[in-house]
Amino acid sequence: MDAARAELADHGYREANTARIATGAGVAHGTVFLHFPTREELLDGIVMADGQADAAEVVPHLSGSPTLRALLDLHLRQLDAHLPFARMLARELPSLPAALRARVLVVRTPLAEAMRLAILRGQSAGQLRAGDPTTWLSFWFGAVERLLAHPDLFPPLAVRGPALRDGFLTLLECP
Repeated sequence: MDAARAELADHGYREANTARIATGAGVAHGTVFLHFPTREELLDGIVMADGQADAAEVVPHLSGSPTLRALLDLHLRQLDAHLPFARMLARELPSLPAALRARVLVVRTPLAEAMRLAILRGQSAGQLRAGDPTTWLSFWFGAVERLLAHPDLFPPLAVRGPALRDGFLTLLECP
C-alpha cells in the first residue's frame, strides 16, 4: 500500500505503473494484481485504508463536543500525514471514475459530520452565524481541495492551512 500510495502521488492515477509499485514494495509484479486486480481497486484500497485510519481519529471526538477549530486542525493534520497523495486526489478527483469519486467523498463522512455538529453547536450558542452547515462545509472542503490541487500557486499546507482555517472561522463567527 505504501509503495502504491507513493507511485500514485508521484505519477497520478492514469500514469501509475504496477511494475514500479511492485519494485517499490519488493514483490513480484504479479503479486500486485493478486491483491488489486485493477487500478481502480488499488486506489479504492488506499482511499479506504486512509479513510478508516482518519475515521478512527475522528470517532473519539464524536462522544465529546469538539470545537470546530479542533476539527479543522484535525483535518489539516490528516491531510499533512499523506500530503503528496492528498494533492494527487485533489488534482485528479474530477477525472476519476464515478465510484472512486463517491468513495473519496464517503470516507470524509465521519469528519464532515463531526464538523457539521460543531457548527450546529456553535450556532445554537450564538457563536457562529446562522446558515446551512453543509454549505459552510462545502466552502471549507472546496477551499482545501483548491489549495491542495495547486501547490505551485499557494504556500505549503503547513503555512496556508492555518491561515485558511482562521479565515474560515472568521467568516463563521458572529460579529
